[in-house]
Amino acid sequence: QTCALPICRLDGQNFKQMMMRELNIPITGVQNFVRAEPISRAAAKVIGCRAREPGLHVVAVVASAARNIYVQEFFIPPTTRQLALSPMMGRSEVPSSRSG
Repeated sequence: QTCALPICRLDGQNFKQMMMRELNIPITGVQNFVRAEPISRAAAKVIGCRAREPGLHVVAVVASAARNIYVQEFFIPPTTRQLALSPMMGRSEVPSSRSG
């Protein structure tokens, strides 16, 4: 099955939840692979940073049963924000990095 939605409906969507809803398939696994690397010229143009600036290259793999059904690749520019790259859906609380 494929899901053909206009690009404006995809902006800001949670793709894992969208696949469960639109394709009616259970998501049984999510893995995120992250690597620090200089951001390519093409990616920098899209995300609004300088080419070769250090960033994160993320590959998210979503599975249903024993099959990968979706792979998303994206870049995250330098940020001071705490990032959560967790497969847990529905959790929005950010744990504190400070002890005490």
